[in-house]
This record gives sequence, C-alpha cells and structure tokens, in this order.
Amino acid sequence: MKRPVHDPEFLLRLARHAGTITTVDIAAEEQRCARLNARYASAEAKIRFVVRDAVRLPWSDSTFDAATTMNAMHHIAHFKQVLKEMLRERGLVTRLRKGCNQEVLAARVPAAAA
Repeated sequence: MKRPVHDPEFLLRLARHAGTITTVDIAAEEQRCARLNARYASAEAKIRFVVRDAVRLPWSDSTFDAATTMNAMHHIAHFKQVLKEMLRERGLVTRLRKGCNQEVLAARVPAAAA
C-alpha cells in the first residue's frame, strides 16, 4: 500500500486555529515526521499522533468536530471504508486528486454550522 505524503503546512495551519487535533496514519514514520514538524513549529502540545489503520477507528460517532484529509484518499486501499469512518463525524473536508494537477474539494458541513 502506498503511504500518503505528509503535508506539514496544512497540519500546522490547522493547529493554529483548532483547539486540539488527532492525526491518524498507518505509517509510523509519517507520524514521526509529523511530530517533528509540529515540535519545530511549537504546535506539538495541540496534536495527538495516532498510528492506526483508518478503516476501523476506535472513537464513537461525533467524537470530533470534523474529519479531514489532504491528498491522501487516492493512496488508501480501502478508501470507501475510510470515508465511511470519516463521515461519522459532524463535518468532513477532503481534498482529492482527480488526475494530473486536478483537485476536487469536497465538504459536508453540519446544519448547525451553516
């Protein structure tokens, strides 16, 4: 299975605006790099790094305000199951590649936030 390319800029920008963040990646090395980038940017305390397959997540529905991915879904072997897991949250934002240099931004915002 291909591993998603870590986007440290996205995570660090998100950390500036979110209370806390939980990141999930099946690759321990990706999480290690993410932790180092967060530490360098003084954002490590706001982020929980979880090494786990996202096909079956341990949290109950609506544990988080939103679930997001950036340029990762096309790397995930069982993307429909992972997307199903993400949809258990109140909001969803994902950026998917749709071919060479084409991207699609998909979002589901809860009614209360609209």
